[in-house]
Amino acid sequence: MNEEVRHLTERRAELEEQELEAMLAQDPVDAELSALAEQMAPLQARVEELRATLAEQELQIDAEMAAAAGTRAAEAALVPTALSDRYETLRARLKGTGAARLIRSHCDGCHLELSSVEVETIRALPPGEVATCEQCGRILVPV
Repeated sequence: MNEEVRHLTERRAELEEQELEAMLAQDPVDAELSALAEQMAPLQARVEELRATLAEQELQIDAEMAAAAGTRAAEAALVPTALSDRYETLRARLKGTGAARLIRSHCDGCHLELSSVEVETIRALPPGEVATCEQCGRILVPV
């Protein structure tokens, strides 16, 4: 029994020594964690500022998109139904837009050059007449 008590006493002393070593090893880690926490506080404040700014900008963008959608809907109502249907068909077929600007002598949709005769014919069309790019089929809008 004495032998067991002596063994347990030695074991307890070993465990206490290990505990002290662990506590000493933990001190620099705790100091580093504290320093990192101090560095993190202003960064977290900045993150919150940026999140608030982002939320404001998202609301502003959403409002602008809603206004643009309303304007587009009002203006689209003025476009003849046949032209609107033609545009939507082209847009679906061309996977993007069904109309393109005519910039000088090239189509801004397919970026191909039109002949000078085509350009003059398009520019001479009366208001309300619609021109089409012979290369890509998009509705051309002279600029």
